[in-house]
Amino acid sequence: MKYSVSLRYIFGLWMLLNGVNHFIINLWAVPSTSDPAAAQLLSALINSHLLDVVYAMQGIAGALMLLNVMAPFAMCALMPLSCCALFWALVLDQQIVNILLALLGFGLNGLLMLLYLPYFFDSLSRFSLAAGETTETGMSFDDLYVDPRGSTTWGPFVPALVVAILAFLFFGHYVGGRTAQFCQLVLLYPIFVLLTRRIRSQGWPALLVLIPAALMFVMFMIILGYMDFGESTNSLVSQAAHGLTALTILAGLIKK
Repeated sequence: MKYSVSLRYIFGLWMLLNGVNHFIINLWAVPSTSDPAAAQLLSALINSHLLDVVYAMQGIAGALMLLNVMAPFAMCALMPLSCCALFWALVLDQQIVNILLALLGFGLNGLLMLLYLPYFFDSLSRFSLAAGETTETGMSFDDLYVDPRGSTTWGPFVPALVVAILAFLFFGHYVGGRTAQFCQLVLLYPIFVLLTRRIRSQGWPALLVLIPAALMFVMFMIILGYMDFGESTNSLVSQAAHGLTALTILAGLIKK
């Protein structure tokens, strides 16, 4: 167990320094590359501010591991970043120093998760529930965002709606670009599943939600360039989609 603690401190300090360096001290710059594909990917990450998100996650996760607060969660959150860094170094960049650093980071991350494997047993079981979830009160992730069947009362509906809308706005106002538009399109599903369950809970026909959902889908097809009905019709679709969705949300917020 002492080895896991030492490795946790080493990896946590590394990740924390990465985050602090990116946002505060700037002692070492973002790795540069001469490969066109790698340069294009790196440019997209910088311009979309997703690289800021990556370094923020590294810094926060590193601090959590050093403090031994939710350390297994921090390791799990970092693993996708470690995988992406390894892909970038091995396949796109192919510079020996970056490859070695990526392999070291991926290896430390994976080894720590294996050493802390007992902490992940519950999450690896089928139909597992996260902290705070309970099937009895309809507060599980599946109940709120995945399964359109059933109903959701006002109590769990409001915080679930706030989380979904904040995620939607985050991509639209902070990330931006085509990546954000696709992410927002995907987020339409959990948002409208939640609205469907809430409308049904109030005794109204759940099929009513299909109208704003369909309009929002068409609006994103227009934004992404897959549909075009002319400038005036496109604008009308957008206004109708936003208006009816807002009315549906307000209807869901009615307590009785």
